[in-house]
Amino acid sequence: DLRLFKMRLVSLGVAAQFISFIGNSSMRFLLPFYMQAALGFSPQQIGLIFVPASIAMIVTGPVSGRLSDRFGYRWFTVGGLSFSVCGLLLLSTLTVESSVWKVAIGMLLLTGGTGTFYPPNNASIMQQVPESRYGVMSGFINLVRNSANITGTAVATAIVAAVMVSMGYLPNLSSVAETGDSGLLTAFVSGLRTAYIIVAGLVFVGVVFSFIRPAVTELRAENAVKQTAR
Repeated sequence: DLRLFKMRLVSLGVAAQFISFIGNSSMRFLLPFYMQAALGFSPQQIGLIFVPASIAMIVTGPVSGRLSDRFGYRWFTVGGLSFSVCGLLLLSTLTVESSVWKVAIGMLLLTGGTGTFYPPNNASIMQQVPESRYGVMSGFINLVRNSANITGTAVATAIVAAVMVSMGYLPNLSSVAETGDSGLLTAFVSGLRTAYIIVAGLVFVGVVFSFIRPAVTELRAENAVKQTAR
């Protein structure tokens, strides 16, 4: 039902969510290659490093949801995406000699920010949808999340590949860790940094979208005025 997107709170909320998950998927796709090639970690070690980031999202989500019910959604959505931008900017400073702590902090900022953003954003969208359309909107939100994950992976890969080609290397990510070529690794890390800078800029657009969305109380007042006019 495209009429639902006439409401700015809904359309901007969906757009911000799409952008948020692009940031997450780009991080999750590229960092394992970096940690294996630059830091020398095994797949098992990489999996363990991702655990705290997942826990951060699990913990911040319920807390943010409860607090936003009391204090309103806007500052949690804006704040959450702002943390995500900070995480991506930190990851964009990675070099071939960076420590695992920089990686871990960047991941925590990004996933914690997403966990803070997601529940209030979803709740604010669903509050504006008629009960008869809850199922439609819920399914669409899931579609947006999955589409963003695919898009984020594709965008990040394309950026890294373009940078590697511009530096004279074949854009084969699997060979970065296998060959041990320092030049190839440098080209990959340069592409990774470029990808995270671009994605950080995109997520900042999501911050703006979240900031300019009307508050729920503003919409209720506007609707009340319209009903009175009738």
